[in-house]
Amino acid sequence: MRHSPAYSAFLHVLTLRSPMPQKELAYMLGVRPQSLSELLGKLEAAGLVQRRRDDEDRRTVIVEITEDGRAATAETPEPDDPFDVLSEEEQEQLADMLHRVGASLREKFPERPRGGRGHRGPHVRGHRRGDFDPMAEMPWRHHPHFH
Repeated sequence: MRHSPAYSAFLHVLTLRSPMPQKELAYMLGVRPQSLSELLGKLEAAGLVQRRRDDEDRRTVIVEITEDGRAATAETPEPDDPFDVLSEEEQEQLADMLHRVGASLREKFPERPRGGRGHRGPHVRGHRRGDFDPMAEMPWRHHPHFH
């Protein structure tokens, strides 16, 4: 199976966080659950991921990368660093500005819901509502200027 950049990025995320609830994965990737379900169907048919019901909560679907999926990920390069177009100084300035804007938003809207219809984001086992950072495991988050 030839992997599109979207498939490759998706598999890279799963190598970092697998297994994980499908709902959390959709939230992390910023995609609609229906779109994710379609993508997972294709990846599952190719033997790169598998889905199963959670033993504790049968309503929850767990997504896990397979050994073939890990092998396919190892064969594809990691996604390019999107910050390469900026100089070191520009990267530092951007990181500083984003941190300031984020701090300002958290200060101005401390209780603002983070989803539609008053929803505060998905419930993620092991996390209290509101303290889950879906972007924490994205590869670009580990860039030295993003902290």
